[in-house]
Amino acid sequence: MTPFPVPQLLIPLAFAGFAAYRGYLRLQGREDRENALETWAAQNGYVPVPEPDGSTPTLAADNGRAGPCFAVPVGERGGALFAFTYTVGSGRDQVTVDTTIVQAALAAGFPHFRVLPRHGRNLPIGPGDEHEVELESIEFQRDHRLVAGRDGDRDALLRLFDPETIVWWIDLGSLAPIVEYQMGTLVVRSTVPLSDGDEYDMLVGQAARIAGRVLAEGLLHRA
Repeated sequence: MTPFPVPQLLIPLAFAGFAAYRGYLRLQGREDRENALETWAAQNGYVPVPEPDGSTPTLAADNGRAGPCFAVPVGERGGALFAFTYTVGSGRDQVTVDTTIVQAALAAGFPHFRVLPRHGRNLPIGPGDEHEVELESIEFQRDHRLVAGRDGDRDALLRLFDPETIVWWIDLGSLAPIVEYQMGTLVVRSTVPLSDGDEYDMLVGQAARIAGRVLAEGLLHRA
């Protein structure tokens, strides 16, 4: 048998080494972000809490892992802020996604919906009955997709996304979060992992505003 040339043998070793190095950098980055979050929480007096219950497409994604959770003032009973990692795809096509999440339980009686980047990648799969709900805003539709269950209350969603809310969302630009609401669980997550106090403050503020709208419209819808 003719032995493989030495350079040919080195190729898979080089790929393996590169993959291991990328894995090390990802773990190091995750640890650095968790340390930054812990520091920010301590400075603001936000105490550690257990990972909250609830499920949305992100929280139910493959290989989901939450970092340390800290209580934040979002919703009726408060929420939790934490780093989160999940995967999409499988085998060589598997991609690991890092994000930062604010999660809150809202007893709003509101239909399931998600707001996603128009051209977002590596997003978890949602329920099979989802369809896009079009809003009367070209700017919003250009950058975002509002999706909901086909049996959901479309009128309630249109009231939730009133002109003021749509303009606020558009003005966020690239800082606009991904939002999921399902069976009382609200998830407001960043499109990239966050790593400093100003970014955490921003995400908490976004989540508080969205939670307030969901609660107000949900209670109005039930009345």
